[in-house]
Amino acid sequence: MTKNLIKHDLKWVDALRVFACIFVIMAHACDPIVAGVDPNAFTAGAIIGTLCRVSVPLFMMISGVLLLPTSMRLGTFYSKRLKRILLPFIFWSLVAPFLFYFLVSVINTVSPTIIPGAHSLKATLEYTYLWLFNFNFATIPYWYIYMLLGVYLIIPLISDWVRSATRKEFHIILGIWLFTTIIPYLELSAPFFGYQGNYGSMGIFGVCSWNTFGTFHYLSGFLGYVLLGHYLVKYPIKWSFNKTLIISITLFLLGYAITLKGFMFTRENFPENFNALEIIWSFTGLNVLMMTLACFLVFQKLKIKGEGKFLARVSEATYGVFLAHFIIVYILFELISPNIPMPAILLIPAVGLSAFVVTTALVMLLRCSKVGRRIS
Repeated sequence: MTKNLIKHDLKWVDALRVFACIFVIMAHACDPIVAGVDPNAFTAGAIIGTLCRVSVPLFMMISGVLLLPTSMRLGTFYSKRLKRILLPFIFWSLVAPFLFYFLVSVINTVSPTIIPGAHSLKATLEYTYLWLFNFNFATIPYWYIYMLLGVYLIIPLISDWVRSATRKEFHIILGIWLFTTIIPYLELSAPFFGYQGNYGSMGIFGVCSWNTFGTFHYLSGFLGYVLLGHYLVKYPIKWSFNKTLIISITLFLLGYAITLKGFMFTRENFPENFNALEIIWSFTGLNVLMMTLACFLVFQKLKIKGEGKFLARVSEATYGVFLAHFIIVYILFELISPNIPMPAILLIPAVGLSAFVVTTALVMLLRCSKVGRRIS
């Protein structure tokens, strides 16, 4: 692959980034709606939430398209990427808890997912430094940033290999990563074969209470999506658009059916086991990979006419939108839910799409100033 993508080729990447951003917001629009006791709302959340599992993996594949391989020195790469990521991350990690404090103390939220005590002034002030350890409710989406920073740290280390690797070598590494996408299911099924764990841990392949780094730890997780995104641009699949569409729709529907049915089955049979629920919804599971790959292949084939300037501006704003959207989702839920009665299957996209439009407009307005660009 050439050092930089040709500019007109970036339009499908811009479209894919916007698509992934919408799905992230839609996923969080499910939260305040499905947390109640209404089983129909939960089912609606499962149906829409399952669609949204492709969002984070698509962002990681985009990172592979745009950042691999880097020719920058390690210090230069870190400086450039961390400057772009860290300042907005720090700003919103400090501001978001106060916005939720305002929501709880002034608007008096009706969302069942918000525990007022967790947004008291005392708790909010503690969040101003506890974010250094991990995210809190107001910054739940930022788990992604902690993970992304880790991926950025390793990109310069693997770039030389990525640059020189043959197609066959890519197949070997991606094949190993593909195997890791089924490890959670192997771990879940191991007790049925008599496995009773190891010193208090049910992990496999060397994972135990004193070691979380199993055999495939270093070739698993989100880094595989980064490599896959790069690979598919370096070695694009030479199918026609119609063939790509047919295969991708089939692949997506199969992955979607496994994810949705598996999630509902797990909830019914393991109602108190949140970790079991997350296995089938895992971003790095085989079924979600199938859905993600299908979306990527279709967008890669898109021929977007025109210069795409507005699309590029919206795409550039998605990081700021990602950081700011969560509080907007909850504010719009407070405004829409009590005043415009509608079933959850319509309420979720109404809140999600409205939040995307409102947050994008606010971030694009913010980016009109030099200071605003630095924090978004």
